[in-house]
Amino acid sequence: MWGGNTNQPIGEVVGYLGQTYNRTLPRDWVDVGYPGSERTMYSDQGSYTRSFDSGGTVGKTGTLGSGVSGGPWLSYGDLSLINGIHSFSKSNTEKCSPYFRDSIAEFINNHLV
Repeated sequence: MWGGNTNQPIGEVVGYLGQTYNRTLPRDWVDVGYPGSERTMYSDQGSYTRSFDSGGTVGKTGTLGSGVSGGPWLSYGDLSLINGIHSFSKSNTEKCSPYFRDSIAEFINNHLV
């Protein structure tokens, strides 16, 4: 267990993830999270299934269930870059995220940084 200063930003202790935008499709992602009431982090690699909502949302194969919403989709091949956010499920085997394009980068830069 970490016994450091709890006033220290967590990113300064464990590191930060970067973001990447406008990646070519199709692609693979690894999403991570704590499904249900689990106390163990799970990961799930999945491949692009489709785009919808005028290209603003992408789907990927996956099996992580409820409780992982908000967890990052890491760009397969470089697990230090977020390229999606587990947002909702279309089915038990298709998980969805906003497509990380320029508009998402602009939002993050204007509101979250």
